[in-house]
Amino acid sequence: MSRTEVVYYERPQVPEDPATILVHDTWGLFEWSQRLASENIDAGLLSSSERLDVFVSDCIDLYQRRVRPRHPELFRFESWQAVAERFGKHRGFQRIERMLEKGYGVQDWAKVSARGNEPGARRYSLGLISDVRNQEFDVIMLAPELVEHAWESKSVALAAASSSIYVAVTRARRKLIVPERLRQWIAGSRSEERRVGKECRSRW
Repeated sequence: MSRTEVVYYERPQVPEDPATILVHDTWGLFEWSQRLASENIDAGLLSSSERLDVFVSDCIDLYQRRVRPRHPELFRFESWQAVAERFGKHRGFQRIERMLEKGYGVQDWAKVSARGNEPGARRYSLGLISDVRNQEFDVIMLAPELVEHAWESKSVALAAASSSIYVAVTRARRKLIVPERLRQWIAGSRSEERRVGKECRSRW
């Protein structure tokens, strides 16, 4: 991480140059897929496209027709109100609900999904943080919800979430784009790397 350029942001935006955007959960996959498509950017999906299709279809069907969901993250909810009560504080959910309120439907998602299957000159990728444990990318952006989840977790969950963020930031070869609130955490990690490096050199 010490050789990687770190760029901090206050408000999330799609990076100007191709990047791998990592999110915390399926709400993030849905939201960022739509965000990229709205800017005419083709993005490869690192996660399962079939599972995401089911999730989005379930959201639309439940919101419009109260059809019982099939996706593992939604099947226990009998109404959209119940989903809102559970995920109402999630930023990704809030944006998706606003889209649904404006009439977002299956045809809109079909256009987004099709873009992910088309090769493009400006190639981006999108995935869950759990998708990249054994991969590296030139440029990585962490969505703000991913960091918020870690900071809001407690005890064991916090340790696991922090570990996931550490894995993500070490997957970037050239540039890392992260929320401003990670500045001190990354600065501390770099200081620790330099300290360990000095100790190793002194032993040799």
